[in-house]
Amino acid sequence: MDVKLVLVLLPLVAVLAVFVGYMSHKLSVTRSLGDAETRAKRIVGDAQRVVEQARVDAESKLREAESRVRTADLEAKEMALKMRGELEQETRTRQKEIQDVERRVLQQEEQLARRLDQLDRRESELQTRDRALGERDKVVSASEAR
Repeated sequence: MDVKLVLVLLPLVAVLAVFVGYMSHKLSVTRSLGDAETRAKRIVGDAQRVVEQARVDAESKLREAESRVRTADLEAKEMALKMRGELEQETRTRQKEIQDVERRVLQQEEQLARRLDQLDRRESELQTRDRALGERDKVVSASEAR
């Protein structure tokens, strides 16, 4: 009877061993798939974080570049205003110098006109004296001739 029992139990043990093997294989495959899914989710999550960080960095760089452009624009405008102010100051200075020169020239012209008037009067006075002396000489010559 031991053989019969072994013959009956052997297929049962074989079926049971196949069933246990199948279940352990299924469990192993399920764990492997679960681990693979977990790793895949972690990889996708890491990739999303990297992409998000890259987007944040790119936006930061863009804001920084825009800020630099605005700063450079302001500096250019300030420099243009400064140069314009310097040019206007230089123009005012030169205009004042020109006015000073014109005023001096006018004063010299007026002084020359006064001197010319004085010379004209002196010449007129001298001509009058010369005529008077000429007449006196005539009178003196005429009286000496008598």
